[in-house]
Amino acid sequence: MKTTMAAVSEDKWKEAFEAVKSQFELTELLSERQEAIKAFFEGKDVFDNLPPGFRKSLIFQCLPIVRDIVHDKPRGSSVIVAISPLRSLMEDQALHLNNICILAIAITNVEDPDNIQQAFNGNFLVVFGSPVCLLSTTVGRVSCESFTEKLIGVAIERLIV
Repeated sequence: MKTTMAAVSEDKWKEAFEAVKSQFELTELLSERQEAIKAFFEGKDVFDNLPPGFRKSLIFQCLPIVRDIVHDKPRGSSVIVAISPLRSLMEDQALHLNNICILAIAITNVEDPDNIQQAFNGNFLVVFGSPVCLLSTTVGRVSCESFTEKLIGVAIERLIV
């Protein structure tokens, strides 16, 4: 369920962005990030092509926090799935998020059914996985009601070398 900008007051956006700054220990949230976040909640597809150092991943990583605030839902009511090409990148990002108290997991091994089941039970705000891992583990699981009710989007990280 997407939220239109008209339905969200400026005070609510400010509250959400302040929560993101606090959670991610930022002094400011760049206007490009705010615009991308608002565009997502307007129902638009978001493609970010920002320069290195802009922490583009922050945009999708904060979406569950923002959605829960703008919808007045309890923390942890929203989940984002991030598809990433590099195992080490996913693991580093999941570790970083967990270190700042954002529940995240990197599904990097299809042979780990406990982690996979926890992810699809909706126990994490951010679920990272490679295309192969997610495709091979999601078949038959996307119908898990607790997961599909919380899922707000899919982010695809692309590595350019």
